[in-house]
Amino acid sequence: MHRLIANKRCWYVFLCGTIVIGIFVWIAGKQTGITIFEHNGARAATAKTLYWLTGFAIVFLHLIVFSSLYAIHFYSIQLERFALCIILMIGGLYVFLMTPFSAPDEIYHYCQSYRLSNTLIGKKQDVISDGWLDPSNYTEHVNTFQGYVNSVEEWNQNREQEDEKIPKLALYRYAPEYFFSAAGITLGRLLSAGAVRSYYLGRILNLLFYAFCSYFAVRRIPRFKLLFSMIVMLPMAIHQGASFSYDCFFNGLGFLTIASALSMLFSEETLSIKELLWMVIPLALALPSKGGAGTIFLIAVIPLYFLIPKSRFSRGYYKLLYFILILLLSIIMLLLMWNTRDIASIPDTGYSVTKGNVRDVVGVSGALQHPLSTVMAVYKTFQSMSFLWVEQAIGLRLGGLSLWIPEWIIIILILLLILSTFNCSTDDAIKECVLIKWRVVFLGIAVCYAVAVTLTEYITYSEPGSPTAAGTQGRYFLPVLPLLMMCANNRTIQVMKNIDKPILMFFTLLSARIILQIILFTLF
Repeated sequence: MHRLIANKRCWYVFLCGTIVIGIFVWIAGKQTGITIFEHNGARAATAKTLYWLTGFAIVFLHLIVFSSLYAIHFYSIQLERFALCIILMIGGLYVFLMTPFSAPDEIYHYCQSYRLSNTLIGKKQDVISDGWLDPSNYTEHVNTFQGYVNSVEEWNQNREQEDEKIPKLALYRYAPEYFFSAAGITLGRLLSAGAVRSYYLGRILNLLFYAFCSYFAVRRIPRFKLLFSMIVMLPMAIHQGASFSYDCFFNGLGFLTIASALSMLFSEETLSIKELLWMVIPLALALPSKGGAGTIFLIAVIPLYFLIPKSRFSRGYYKLLYFILILLLSIIMLLLMWNTRDIASIPDTGYSVTKGNVRDVVGVSGALQHPLSTVMAVYKTFQSMSFLWVEQAIGLRLGGLSLWIPEWIIIILILLLILSTFNCSTDDAIKECVLIKWRVVFLGIAVCYAVAVTLTEYITYSEPGSPTAAGTQGRYFLPVLPLLMMCANNRTIQVMKNIDKPILMFFTLLSARIILQIILFTLF
């Protein structure tokens, strides 16, 4: 009876909230959306469509928040299922609320996906045909109201002519990292869905891949499930997963690899081949991604592997044998998956070809000739940017670093992540605090990973004489963020009450607030 009364009250709250939101959308639409195009009949119809779509998105967000809070409060939820549902629902909003090509370098990723789509349906690889969404009609790296307008007006349009070539924006391509986005474009082209709908199908299939990688990552890890579930649901992680970016592929496999490695570290049973494959296969697929930058991920995996106790292996020498096999498989994957004719290697001649532009950069030879300057540049960058990188990895600036999220939201999210590592509401949790030597290794992995990425960016993109490394962004460090946060776990600061549900509730509300920030930034 109590549950029934509670249900009625919850539904009353939901109904009242829906009415209030509907009034808000109606007022906002009257003041902005429709009046923008009141002098043009066709554009006024477009604005009216956008007005109703925005209202639907906000009501849908309200439904997500209500159902999530209800499930958290009344049921004992499985965190991997909760993360999967949130990624799919919130990610679905990111797919449509982030205008085409607003994600970092999404034009380049879309071109690579379209090339692969041409290959899948047997057409010339570099020729523009049906289902091509012209990037010139949209603003790169920025979420704009005009992007919404163009998407609505081009919803049913389709391109048929074959008189242009896809821009060659880079010199490398690794097909698996674009397979799912290309499959979405291909599906749209086969269904004659039009350019815009084919574009969104590409984003949706990328999101599905990321969501299921995240599901298995949270499911695999035996401890810190709450921490892992929140990290895979972070705004930046979902934003990348709901775009054409190859970060979707790399982050999904990265989370799965780290979770599987930690599962082998935290468990006590004898290690099985199946458990090892859960780490090896995602690692092998991730290594050639991002133009070979995925090889830096070995910095994270190798130390974690050597932390696994020998007692977990059925025979003592199996640990070294498995490690050799992992390295051999990694090398084979790099040799097989890289198209060596198209690799954009780290420049060693003092210039870099990026998106068709040739410019002077430090290069490998420059870094070796001036090692002290290189070390100081990496150090200064790390010193001045380290906390900002953490904020960016959470989601401080979405899009092409143009869509600012209020910093207080990011700070609270960081505190929630740290607080989740203090949860010791059971005797087992108290006994299973992360060992000090493990925390030192985790911190060392995060720092070395950041230094390696910064050094790569300095060599590849910074001009000679630059005092800092150019181009390093916090989103690059998402796969090792769980290791950094686990360093906070200790025996001194412990929360003895179960705080999982309050943390999830706050996290859900903040995620919804970020969606509203995207809408407010773009429309109002």
